[in-house]
Amino acid sequence: MRKRITALFITLVMIASFVPTFSVNAASIEGWNVSFTGGCAGSAEIDYNIGSDSQQSLKIVCESDAIGDVYILLTTTVPVVKGRSYIYGGDVKSDSSSMVKTMVDWGTRTDLLYYGSTFDFKKYQLKYLAKKTGKVKLMFLIEGKSDGVWFDNMFFMDEEEKVNLISNPDFEEKEEE
Repeated sequence: MRKRITALFITLVMIASFVPTFSVNAASIEGWNVSFTGGCAGSAEIDYNIGSDSQQSLKIVCESDAIGDVYILLTTTVPVVKGRSYIYGGDVKSDSSSMVKTMVDWGTRTDLLYYGSTFDFKKYQLKYLAKKTGKVKLMFLIEGKSDGVWFDNMFFMDEEEKVNLISNPDFEEKEEE
């Protein structure tokens, strides 16, 4: 009987060690969606101590190894017009990250570690030519372990109009009225 209880206990401990843990309060990150795919363990939260030019930013931590379809995806949706040229970017910083990439609608991926594998925020800016009229997703893919990726001052704008199409680009909380 004692062996069965011990075996059951060991089995439960092993199962518990594979259950991913994460914290995200998507409702508090207005205008953005954070998804943990393939059982990815990690967190996404407003960091009130670190910001590019303010006191806060969005911090994402990934605790899972880079295996298959296990990743964290940060997205926001913006309207575009076919044939128009857009610029997008922002400030990013990274601490011991395996992979951080950005893209529009799963298109060409750009490695952001080139811009953000430093101790301070680095600005990046990329171009996008709209292939359709409608809404597209601006995406950030975090795969593999990361002690933190911070995002701030995000933008996506028509090159001619220069109006930011991202809702809540600074991850600032709105005051209640």
